[in-house]
Amino acid sequence: MSQKKIVTEEIIIFDKVKWYEDENQDIIKKWLDFLLKSLLDNNLLSEEGKEIFLEFGIDNEFSLNSNLLTAEGVVFLKKKYKKFVLNLSKKGFCSAAKELTNELILFSIKVPKEKGFLYACVETSWDIAKEEGFSYEQATNKFKVLLQWASDNGHLESEAKKYLLLDRLPKNFCLYSWMFSEEFNKKFPPIYTKWSEKIKFNSSNIDMSLIEECLK
Repeated sequence: MSQKKIVTEEIIIFDKVKWYEDENQDIIKKWLDFLLKSLLDNNLLSEEGKEIFLEFGIDNEFSLNSNLLTAEGVVFLKKKYKKFVLNLSKKGFCSAAKELTNELILFSIKVPKEKGFLYACVETSWDIAKEEGFSYEQATNKFKVLLQWASDNGHLESEAKKYLLLDRLPKNFCLYSWMFSEEFNKKFPPIYTKWSEKIKFNSSNIDMSLIEECLK
């Protein structure tokens, strides 16, 4: 007679209010409240998690467990939660909250398996820019400008528009053809280098008309 194997899913405890000294409990409760609201807005709380959070909020007995999350929510926190808490302890609430918001945006973007033609990557641009004494923001500005221009002119795919919501582009960000319309991808590859060479790292306000000029 065969026996069915019962598999019990391990509950992961990500955080507890009680783990912190009394003087730090107010800030951790504020952080957990912001975190749970953000997870709720992104549909990453389980039904149990929604019920507990909406009814009881974050009190001194609160424990952030995996059973409060959807499967995707668990994946997200397993990858990022330690980093968030480290940021919270080193740089404070505002920095951790900003990082959480950015990471949730990135997590929500559905990137296709076939990304298409690679235009350029932030990492390469940043390597060149920092050698010349420019900031990360200056190195990534041209990427933001190109995305904004494509969005304004109906050439940016809906998933790619989410990148415009980010406070800053991540270092692993790359421009791929999947992000843009078919019309854009037919015209732009041959002149990308030409356009890029016109852009200086120290240009805080890049003239978008340069893109249209290159497309002529």
